[in-house]
Amino acid sequence: MGDKLKKILVLGGSYFLGRVYTMLASKENELTLFNRGNFKVNIEGVTEICGDRKRAEDLKRIPEAHYDAVVDFCAYEEGDIELGLSGAKFSADQYIYISTVDVCAPVPYEPGLIKTEDFRTGLPSGDDAQSRYVRNKLLLEREIRRVATEKNIGYTILRPAVLYGPFNYAPREPELIKQMVRSRALFLPENSSRLYSFCYVKDAALITLALTANEQAYGQIYNLAGPAANAEDVASALMAACAVPVKKYHFSEELLEKRGIPVVFAGTLEESQVYDGTKASRAASVEYISLAEGMARTYRAFENIYAE
Repeated sequence: MGDKLKKILVLGGSYFLGRVYTMLASKENELTLFNRGNFKVNIEGVTEICGDRKRAEDLKRIPEAHYDAVVDFCAYEEGDIELGLSGAKFSADQYIYISTVDVCAPVPYEPGLIKTEDFRTGLPSGDDAQSRYVRNKLLLEREIRRVATEKNIGYTILRPAVLYGPFNYAPREPELIKQMVRSRALFLPENSSRLYSFCYVKDAALITLALTANEQAYGQIYNLAGPAANAEDVASALMAACAVPVKKYHFSEELLEKRGIPVVFAGTLEESQVYDGTKASRAASVEYISLAEGMARTYRAFENIYAE
């Protein structure tokens, strides 16, 4: 990063990946956060501005300044990026947009198939929440390319795979840890051979930070994807981190849902989608930690939270 302090505007920055990024970036950079203020980060030296990015009048609360980079963790709907770059008074050299690997088109399982950043994308046609989420993410990728070109800003698109670790609010590995702590059991779906690419949240934050205000990242897309694993692999890693015996139980997704138990990492091998994250790892000089170590750290972070 060099000796000069980088001036960074973070959109979001108080949840999960954004929060970990803020904690790391604030150590050696000048940070301004703009979000709705639901969760304050309360870090000395970090300026927090409360506002709704969908309201042009709120965007004007961001100081009229030039930033080395804007890092956007919370653009979810088409138009979010364009409104921010036209409705606010700031300017920037780089705009980093956090997308998702799910914008890659689904294809039938092939042994050894690992999707790189060049893999074709596809707009989902469904109207369920996940399809709408992915569709908007892909439309926003197109939006940042267009708007950044018009405004002569270097854009960078990051596509995280399954993020896990401390501060995760999604009912994935935290749900499994809660089961282990409170019931000494793990309730897994019967169909759980699907492979997912995982990325420990600190690795993702370190990569994002290394690519911030980095001219070599302009115009680039990076997958943030570490080891591939299925639900059984995750369970084994968590059980290895637990000091007491834990039993595993397998039920159908229907029965789990009926009992109010979140279905975690389900799917058959034929639905496998594994992604190549080596481009980001090399560009940032960050090596992804193993699933065993990442899940052990995650277990320790959540264990006391769920203890009764």
